[in-house]
Amino acid sequence: MASRGGRGRVNTETRAIKKLMDSLTEQALAGEIDSSVVHAVVALQNIKLRAIETERRLTEANVQAEFEDLKAVLTEHGVLVS
Repeated sequence: MASRGGRGRVNTETRAIKKLMDSLTEQALAGEIDSSVVHAVVALQNIKLRAIETERRLTEANVQAEFEDLKAVLTEHGVLVS
């Protein structure tokens, strides 16, 4: 369960970014916000999305490593036959 703990936060962050981008798009199309501001915010949010993806990949790699360790222990104790 601990390995699943971070997933909700990532999904929440991603949804928040999507919501912000929708709002920003509406404001930009309505002429309510300067395009330079839009470009800056989009660039920053892209950086955040890359960080979220990197974090997800690291977590996935850690889970995979834990799984492989568990398999090795189970095999060593004869519980799992490979």
